[in-house]
Amino acid sequence: MGVHGWDFVRWDWGPIGALRPAAVAVDMFNYMIRGMSVMMRPSRYCERVPTGHVHVALRLVTGLLRLGVTPVFVFDGPPDSLKRRPDATTVARGAALYRRFAASPDIYDTGLARTLHESPAVMTYFAAQHLLDLCSAAGVPTVRAPSEAEMAAAALCRDGLVGTAVSNDVDTLLFGAPHVSRHVHTSRGLVESTGLARLMSTTGLDLEGLRDLAVLCGCDFHPGIRGVGPRRGVRLLRRHGGLTGVLRALGVHSADRPAFLDARAVFESADELHYPGADTRLRAPHIPRLRRLLHAVYGTDRAEEHLTALVQSWKAPVQVRLEP
Repeated sequence: MGVHGWDFVRWDWGPIGALRPAAVAVDMFNYMIRGMSVMMRPSRYCERVPTGHVHVALRLVTGLLRLGVTPVFVFDGPPDSLKRRPDATTVARGAALYRRFAASPDIYDTGLARTLHESPAVMTYFAAQHLLDLCSAAGVPTVRAPSEAEMAAAALCRDGLVGTAVSNDVDTLLFGAPHVSRHVHTSRGLVESTGLARLMSTTGLDLEGLRDLAVLCGCDFHPGIRGVGPRRGVRLLRRHGGLTGVLRALGVHSADRPAFLDARAVFESADELHYPGADTRLRAPHIPRLRRLLHAVYGTDRAEEHLTALVQSWKAPVQVRLEP
């Protein structure tokens, strides 16, 4: 994931209240996978349908809303052709299993539970569908990316619709996000962030040069050149003026060069992605629907606790929808 060897990127903690606008675009697959490791535990957990993703999402949403920050959840679309595509059968199976669960929500459906625990990939797509339903009921805005979620999150940040893109993938910077946060600590009101301007200052490269460097080092879209890390890559780019010049200087065969340029073009495609009509407003939660979704996961008492916490976390009095 991301760019090979880019551990030189500096991240610092700062107040989330300083973000302008007060909204964050969350690469939801990235955040969900990092946060739901509890779902991967075997044995005694296998008798229950895994729902750790719900807890991860609710904790983030409630914490951000308490701070007056709007979460915008961004979900992956079909991956770029240069990345390994998910098996269509796996995607469809995850969605079908969620439809089954939504139609008859039984957290102790052992057959469904074991199926999901046996396949983390299927479980991921099951969880994504579940979270889309939950966000709709909770009034949380969502964006379906045309391909990479981090690309869409970067575009939302670059166009001023959110104050930061939440992802630990430095690709988000290369897609043009001016501000990226890899950790959100809502209880302390902090985010651990970095910025594109800082990265350009550190390397002495502009955005085009950083994209060239990522391709040379190896990224999601190309394995790069063996023996070329960030330091050597920066020297080569300064000496030879860009990716094409470096490839020629290193003796990369002309037939192999287009693959490098195609990888860079994936990053460049983010420059054409805009969301002028994107609706990133927080909406009132649909209480009956949200209650049904939470009851299926937590049972009556805990569901009511989560529901109350969510409604109370809104930054202004909420006009909730009470119709069934």
